[in-house]
Amino acid sequence: MSEAEHLSRVLRELFSNPQNGWFPPFTDAIAGLNAPQAAWVPAPGMNSVWALTNHVRFWQELVLLRLRGEPVDRVALGAEDGWPPPADPADERAWQEACHRATALNSDLAALVAGLTGDSSIIVAASPSQVERRLSTPADVFGCLLKVESSGGRDATELLRRRLDPDMMKGRVLTWLPRAHNKRLRQYEIVSEVYGRTSLHRKALLDLVEANLRGAFPRWKRTPAAGLRFLCKADPQAGILGVQLYSNLSPREDERPGTLRRHLACALLTIAGVRKGDVVLDPFMGTGTILRAAREDFGVRAVIGCEIDAGAYDIARRNVKGPDTRLYNISFEDVSIEDLPESVRLVSNLPFGVRFARIPTKELVTFLTLMKAKTADIALLAGREQATALSHMLDLRTKNVLVLGQPAAIVYSPSGRRGVED
Repeated sequence: MSEAEHLSRVLRELFSNPQNGWFPPFTDAIAGLNAPQAAWVPAPGMNSVWALTNHVRFWQELVLLRLRGEPVDRVALGAEDGWPPPADPADERAWQEACHRATALNSDLAALVAGLTGDSSIIVAASPSQVERRLSTPADVFGCLLKVESSGGRDATELLRRRLDPDMMKGRVLTWLPRAHNKRLRQYEIVSEVYGRTSLHRKALLDLVEANLRGAFPRWKRTPAAGLRFLCKADPQAGILGVQLYSNLSPREDERPGTLRRHLACALLTIAGVRKGDVVLDPFMGTGTILRAAREDFGVRAVIGCEIDAGAYDIARRNVKGPDTRLYNISFEDVSIEDLPESVRLVSNLPFGVRFARIPTKELVTFLTLMKAKTADIALLAGREQATALSHMLDLRTKNVLVLGQPAAIVYSPSGRRGVED
C-alpha cells in the first residue's frame, strides 16, 4: 500500500468506520439527528452539531480545491473564518443537505488523495536480489528487516514487539549492510511512525527498535542524521521495519539543506491566522518557502523577509515575487520594527538541528518582545528546547512536532489557537 493509499484509507475510516479508535466516527455522531437537535447549542460559546458539520465540510472542500489547483474563496465556501453558520433550525432539508455534502466531500477527498503521486516515496525490498539494479525513480529505498500483519486479535505493533530480538536484528542488518550506501558503522538513527490506535505508541516503538539494536550492536551509537537509518512504520493492521540502503531523491535547484517543506510552511501560516490581504514577516526566511506559500496559497497583500546568508537570500529573491515584496540580506536584529505595518503577522522557521547554529535565546527574546508590541499573531517552528524557553519567557504556547525525525515545536500566540486545533 502506497503512502497516498494509506492516507486515503485513514481519511475514510476516521470519518465513517466505527472501529477507528476511542471516538465515534463523524457519520455515527450525526446519525439520527433532526434539524432542531442538530442546531441546538449546549452552552454559550459552544457550537452546535450543525455548525461543526459545516466546519468539517468547509475544510474538506478547501483542501480538495487546493489539491486540484483551483482558486479558494473562503466567503464562497460559507465563511471567512471557516465556520459557516447553520441554516434555519426548522429546515430539515437544509440539515440533510449539510450532512450529505460533508459525507460526499470526504469520499471525493479520499479518492483524490488515493491517486496522488509525488517526488518522494518509500520502497522496501524484501530480499537483496531486488536491489541489484539501482532504481531510476525517485525514492528512499529500504531493505526489509521484519514485516508483520495482525492476527489472533493482536495488532501489528504487539507482533513487532514479540518477534523482534537482537540476534534476528543482527543477522538481517548484516545481510543488508553490503548494499547500504551509508556505511558509517557504529552510528545510526531511527524514525518511527504510528497510525491509528495501536498497543505501542510512536515513542514506545522507537524505544523497542533501539533496545534491539543496542542488543545486537552494543558498540553502536544513536546519532541524529548520521550513519545507518532505520525506519519502523505501523498501524493496527501491519508493521514494517527496514534499514535504508540509498536515496535517489534529488533536491530541487532552489532548495538547500534545511529548506522548510511547503506543507509545514502552510501549517505555520494557518496557525498564525494568516488571511487574504494580510502582511507577513519572516525574519529567518531562508530560501523563502514561507513567504512564497503566503503569496501563492494565502493571497497575502505584502511579504517582508530577512536572511543573513547570501546564497539563501539569492534563492529567495528568485522564489518570492509579486507586488509589495520586500526582501533584505540582513540579520533579524537589523529589522526596523517601528517601520513595519500595523498588525503584521510574524511567521518563521528558526534555525535548529545538527546542521545549523541556533540563534541565542536571549537575542530572540529581545526581538520577539518588541515584535509582540507590534503584532498579536506569531507562529514559529523551533527546536523543542528553545521553543519551551521562548514560551515561558514570552507567554506563548507550544505544540510538539517531529521534523525529519528531529524533536521540534511550534511556538504560537494564544490568538492562533484555532489554527492549531483545526
